[in-house]
Amino acid sequence: MKGLFMRKRILASALVGLGLAGAAQAATITVSLKATPVAGTPGLFDVGVYCKSDAAESAAANDDGGVAGFQFDILSVGNTLSVPVQAGVTPALQGKVKNTYALSGYTMNSVPSTWGTQRVPDRLDASAANGYSGPPDVDTDLDALGGSFADTSLGYGYTKLGKNADSTGPSTANGGLGDLVSTEQWQLTSPSVADSLNVVITGPTYYDFNNAANNFISSFQTVVTAPTVLTTVPEPASMGLLAGLVGLAGLRRRKA
Repeated sequence: MKGLFMRKRILASALVGLGLAGAAQAATITVSLKATPVAGTPGLFDVGVYCKSDAAESAAANDDGGVAGFQFDILSVGNTLSVPVQAGVTPALQGKVKNTYALSGYTMNSVPSTWGTQRVPDRLDASAANGYSGPPDVDTDLDALGGSFADTSLGYGYTKLGKNADSTGPSTANGGLGDLVSTEQWQLTSPSVADSLNVVITGPTYYDFNNAANNFISSFQTVVTAPTVLTTVPEPASMGLLAGLVGLAGLRRRKA
């Protein structure tokens, strides 16, 4: 893999020197959330963070254009309607979100992915006092802030994140959502009251083997995000039937 990357690096540098490698094309990243109920615990959800990239391949490589990193903040829309689950019971873990990264599962040319940074989100209200600078979030409940990943070690172990198998277009995995980055757990305060979650993305970058001047990493020009809904738990059919029978029995007694 190192030999392959060095050949790409030499070719990229040569193209830059010849003036043949133009500026990186406009690129869009799409980050989506998907909430999946956890069986056995009403109101508990696994919330997946998925990404896909339409960044074009460079002339120097056929496997660049994949996502290199970004920060993701997940915010509850309702006030105190849901909360990110804490990572553990110790004070340090209570301040962290229960989060599992999926990045170690990706391989390219039989080489595992390499990510120098995989930061676990904090359980904090999305306010300026807590370092949040995204769209206004006017409430005081807990959100999941500061989750992030990046190839800070410049390992270039996986440059296809968010791209399809041959890097020619965005990933169509997971029903078109793209590639899974991480999964957080969220709990509805009341399983009978739904909530929505938004995701805010900061500093998204992608691999660009034309950009030798910046370690072959460029910034996305456009960010598209998609929220998700933490749905309510429906009333069991048996309970609804029982309530109906009780009501019917009372009606008959009144008529008698």
